[in-house]
Amino acid sequence: MSPHPELAELKYMTSFRYPFIFAAIVSTILNLGDRYILTEFSTLNEVGLYTLGYKFSNIMKMFLVDAFILSLPIIGWKVVKENKQPQRFFAKTLTYLVFVLLWFGLILSAYCKGISVLGDAYHVVPYLVLSYCLCRNARPVLF
Repeated sequence: MSPHPELAELKYMTSFRYPFIFAAIVSTILNLGDRYILTEFSTLNEVGLYTLGYKFSNIMKMFLVDAFILSLPIIGWKVVKENKQPQRFFAKTLTYLVFVLLWFGLILSAYCKGISVLGDAYHVVPYLVLSYCLCRNARPVLF
């Protein structure tokens, strides 16, 4: 085997990634913009604690929200094709998702204080978990 780059094929393949470049840049700005603002209004020690709490709250996003976002289109298309009241299905699904996320977030917030690695970062975890429960899960599904 030897590499033979197909330039025409490579150009065709890269034309599909241009919209994702802008989405990745905006996503990075949204994810890291809060830390920039915090450095202007507080100390770097507090920003570090916020970042640690942010990473700990990502446990919920990684295991529940991302799994839901990956599985919903597959199941949703099946429901839409079979015409089994897709609006009711999506409404019930999002209701149960928020219910599960709130309980998981409550458990995560309750036990994060006992983790010694977090130090004082456990103060921000409940707020970040609540933002995942109420804001971040509905946006990719609905739009």
